[in-house]
Amino acid sequence: MKIPFHKITPSPKQFSIKRDDKITLECELSKIDRTQVSLKGRIKGLVSLDCDRCGAEFNQEIDWPLELILSSVVVKDAKDLDIIEFVNSDIDFNAILEGELNSYRLLYHYCDRCQADGDKELDLEF
Repeated sequence: MKIPFHKITPSPKQFSIKRDDKITLECELSKIDRTQVSLKGRIKGLVSLDCDRCGAEFNQEIDWPLELILSSVVVKDAKDLDIIEFVNSDIDFNAILEGELNSYRLLYHYCDRCQADGDKELDLEF
C-alpha cells in the first residue's frame, strides 16, 4: 500500500496493513512539516526466525513498537537513524514493514530449546 505525502495531514490518521495473514503493521501518521511525516505504531504477528545458537528455524510472536520519521527529501544532517527517505515518492508501507522486519531479524533470537539451555556450553564439532 502506498500513500502520497501530500495526502497526510497534521491530524493523526490510523493505517493498518496485513501481510500473509501473519504480520500486521498498525500505525498512526501525522504530518510534521511539508517534507516530514511521523509514524508511530506496532508490528504484530508471527515471524519466522533462525536460532542464533543452533540454526533451527522457529516461529515467534512479535509485538514491536515503531517510532519513525518519514521524509520526502534527502536528509543531510540526520541526528538519528529512525528516518526513512521516500524521495520524490509515495510512502510505501510494504517497504517499511519489510525493512523493520529485517531489522528485527538482525537481533539475537534463540529457539525454546536453546533458551532453556542458556547456561550450558555450546559443543561444536569440526
